Amino acid sequence: MTATILKQYSNQLLHDLNLSYFSPLSYNDQTLALKQAKKVVSIQRKIKKYRLILRVTDKGYNFYIGTEKEFDKKAQNFFQDTKAFIELKEN
Repeated sequence: MTATILKQYSNQLLHDLNLSYFSPLSYNDQTLALKQAKKVVSIQRKIKKYRLILRVTDKGYNFYIGTEKEFDKKAQNFFQDTKAFIELKEN
């Protein structure tokens, strides 16, 4: 009796998981996913080609894309403006 109930529960759980995670995407979702994948590859190529830096901003909702020099310059300006950080001469 218990084995039958467990077997039914197991089968139902497997069925629900298959429906949730393995159902095919709609045509619109497939098209959208393909466009997004192409956009990501394009961004990756540009980052490599121009030797850019991609960083998450302090809020975590935006990205910074720029050269290493620009990033260092902005970081130094931020440190000087806020005076929140002190550079240690020795470790």
